[in-house]
Amino acid sequence: MAFAPLEEIEPPIVLTIRGNEYTLPVLMLDQIRALNERLTGGATPADLAKLLLGDELLGKLAADGASLGFVERVILVALAEAKFGRDYAEAVWADPSRILAFVNAAKVAAEAAAGATSGAHEVPTADVSPDQGPVS
Repeated sequence: MAFAPLEEIEPPIVLTIRGNEYTLPVLMLDQIRALNERLTGGATPADLAKLLLGDELLGKLAADGASLGFVERVILVALAEAKFGRDYAEAVWADPSRILAFVNAAKVAAEAAAGATSGAHEVPTADVSPDQGPVS
């Protein structure tokens, strides 16, 4: 029995707004490593957007006049897929707030690792479960 190509089993995520389709790029291992480094190293939102979406998709979104809210949602879906997989990305598409606890926890963890905090923050753990989303 031959194995089907992975892109047939799990095709790239395609997001649609107003009839326009946007295919998220599949991140390669070196891009995932770069993403992890940037998440803990204080990357700018523009750095993360470029890494997660690439110049081509960002250009298409701009050319189509996509709103900032839609672009942010696309970035969060791409981040969710890269960190937690497709099921979580689908949950973030439906409710982008699900990933905010993860992003905030990553910032606090980076500060703690760098010694930037003096006990003022504790690193949250239960609030960042990709299965449960943020805890209210």
